[in-house]
Amino acid sequence: MTMRMMTMACECQSGAHGACRCACGAAGQSQKQRQQRERRQHGRACGMAWRCEERQQGGRRIKAGTVLNRPLMMMVGIVALLMAMVGFQSMPQQAAAFHSNDDFVYFALHQPKEVAYVYPVLPAKDFGGDFVHVHRHIKLVPSAPVQGCETFTNNFAVEGQIALVQRGMCSFAEKTFHAQQAGAIAAVIYDNSMEEEWIDMIAEGLDYSVTIPSLFMLGIDGHRILDSLERSGAGMADITIPMNQTFSPLSFRPWASW
Repeated sequence: MTMRMMTMACECQSGAHGACRCACGAAGQSQKQRQQRERRQHGRACGMAWRCEERQQGGRRIKAGTVLNRPLMMMVGIVALLMAMVGFQSMPQQAAAFHSNDDFVYFALHQPKEVAYVYPVLPAKDFGGDFVHVHRHIKLVPSAPVQGCETFTNNFAVEGQIALVQRGMCSFAEKTFHAQQAGAIAAVIYDNSMEEEWIDMIAEGLDYSVTIPSLFMLGIDGHRILDSLERSGAGMADITIPMNQTFSPLSFRPWASW
């Protein structure tokens, strides 16, 4: 079988509503062949990027009429942009730094899966330290005792991790101090009620020389996490903290108002 190589010639013209027709033909073709080719190509838009040529490239022949699906790529980009806009409008003010006055800090919970969302927490107003780098896949460990008003009895689990402590019975500063003494690098204190109410944690004039970050969490979030840990028997959660809030609807906790 003899294969005849042809040189292709193309001409593109603008049409109505930004459409574009590209007519391609091979040099030496009959008028009838050119008309048939033009009819086949009628209605194809410039957005489909016709490659009306045949050439040798790296020993592989590229056929005329290869289509690059640009409209599909544009559609994917538009959907991603809309998702980002929805996420931005639905989220609270994002923290500009890891700890800046009353700005929020965020952490991502990876395990257990049933509570794997992004959570906002509020740094203490006048005590505690700041995060100086991101801690990836660190453990969030419930304190023992639960309210952290005494020396921890589970130092072995808390050391080098983040303590999850319940509000009540003593000051926020004292709870954080006990977490610090147990070797925790930070303390997350969740409200003892299920109300979605943010509280500014203050030292109340007590000097506990707290240097680790202390963060307030909504009660509804803390109880959900603790319940999940108890049901699964995991004992501790896997988190990354701090992190920039991802603008994705999938990050929202379905039980919280924001």
